Amino acid sequence: MNNQLVEVMLRRSELLLRIAKQRDEVVELSSRWQTPFSLADQTLEIMRFFRAHLALTTGIAALVAVRRRGFLGLWKIVWRGWRLYRLAKTFTTKLPTHF
Repeated sequence: MNNQLVEVMLRRSELLLRIAKQRDEVVELSSRWQTPFSLADQTLEIMRFFRAHLALTTGIAALVAVRRRGFLGLWKIVWRGWRLYRLAKTFTTKLPTHF
């Protein structure tokens, strides 16, 4: 019985070492993925902002278009924006609201 207890204790120490090694690997992997996940989170926040404030976004785009290309350029931008809005609206309705 004492021999079995020693074997169990040795096995336990081996497993604890293995767990510590795996924990270190997880920490290393998570540090590598922190920047891409942060960028993805920021991108989602920007998309949510534009979705929630479409009038503001449209107004800013219109001002930029008039300043750069005149009213004909504004019409082209409005038309493209309208098509992009319809596309984005169908795309964002397919996104889950909570991640």
